[in-house]
Amino acid sequence: MLTANTLINVLGRLEKMLRQEYGEASLKEIRERKGRFQVYIGVRNRYLGSLTVKILISKDCSRIRVYTGRTGLDLRIKRFLLRELPCIQGDMRNEATT
Repeated sequence: MLTANTLINVLGRLEKMLRQEYGEASLKEIRERKGRFQVYIGVRNRYLGSLTVKILISKDCSRIRVYTGRTGLDLRIKRFLLRELPCIQGDMRNEATT
């Protein structure tokens, strides 16, 4: 189960990665809903302009959706989250050991 503290740690690493790649990134808002988290991140770059990244993550980590309007950026963020979220890594470790 994904908690707010765990999500904030992972989003800090995502924000750092976006800053290195695109120049300026800031975590705007995290909303905790009944079964999911909504995350908004602002990204600014002189080539891309200003983007708002919307991320929907279910609390059981079964579904991750990323909306930016840029397909390549969507895929990079989703792959990063799949790699970094501990609830997904825990599921993979359990399958590998059984």
